[in-house]
Amino acid sequence: MHSISLTAAWSSFPVTEESRGWARWFGEPTNVASPEQVWLVAEGVEQRRLWLNGDRLTEEVTTRSPVLVTSRLQRRNLLLLLPAEVDAAAARSWTSALMEGRCEVTRQSLPRELTRVALLIGKELVDFGTSPDR
Repeated sequence: MHSISLTAAWSSFPVTEESRGWARWFGEPTNVASPEQVWLVAEGVEQRRLWLNGDRLTEEVTTRSPVLVTSRLQRRNLLLLLPAEVDAAAARSWTSALMEGRCEVTRQSLPRELTRVALLIGKELVDFGTSPDR
C-alpha cells in the first residue's frame, strides 16, 4: 500500500462569520492498477464533513475513518472540508462556486488539528495509522 499526501496546497473560504471551509484540488491518481482501490483518510476532522466533487463522503463525523473513493474519482477532483452544520444544498452551492471560480479563497495551510489528509492506494486497507508520511 502506498499513500499520496493531500495535506499541502489547501485554500480556505468563509462559510459563516464564525467558520471556514477548506478546499483542495487534486488529480486522479495514475498509478492505480487493477484490482487496487483508493481510500481517502482524514484525521482530526471532528465537527466537519468531507465532500468530493459535490458528493458527501462522510455521514458520521469521525476521526480516521477511511472512505473508499475509487469509483468517485474524476480526472480533476475537488475535496471540501466543511463545518458539520452545512447541509447538502449549501455544500453543492459551495462546490459549484469553487469549480466556477466564483468564490474568493485564501491559500492557507490546514489548521493544526487536521493532522492528515491522504489517499491510500492498495489491494486492501491495512493499518494506516502507522504510515510514515504524516
